[in-house]
Amino acid sequence: MRKVLMAAMALALVAGLIGMGVYAKWSDTETSKDNYFQAGSLDLKVNGKDDPNVPVLIEAKNVVPGQGDSVEVTLENAGTLDGEAYLHIKNLVCYENDVIEPEVDDEPGKVELCDAILVTIGGVTRTLPQWVNQTVSLGDLAGNSSMPVTISWEIDENAGPNIMTDKCTFEIEFSLEQL
Repeated sequence: MRKVLMAAMALALVAGLIGMGVYAKWSDTETSKDNYFQAGSLDLKVNGKDDPNVPVLIEAKNVVPGQGDSVEVTLENAGTLDGEAYLHIKNLVCYENDVIEPEVDDEPGKVELCDAILVTIGGVTRTLPQWVNQTVSLGDLAGNSSMPVTISWEIDENAGPNIMTDKCTFEIEFSLEQL
């Protein structure tokens, strides 16, 4: 019986060694540590400033027909994500004769100056009221980069004396949307 038990144990040992040889494999383990997620950012600056410190960009007093100028604005994406920059002219308010009495042959309630201001953005020229509530794409703005934007204006040279003392106020809003 002892021989049978020894033979069974030897057979089990040989079977185990053969089985380990069949199932033996090489292995290696590596661990990546300190993994994380962090959200990117968009951070638009106009001439290096954030709201509420963005300066007045256009301040034209005592304008006359044929007069014009331009302003170059630097838009900066201080964030890490790429975006598309946009310009919006909004909140246009036109004041008729803010200073003196109505002009001769004036149409009551009509503010002529606003329609006589020609604004050029991205090579497209329209009257100031035609730009209001329009979304103007200025192009892609990569993270941590900047781009120049030129806004030109001119008072229509054919504008008559009806524009005298009229006044227009408006806001220029810049925005940046993630691509």
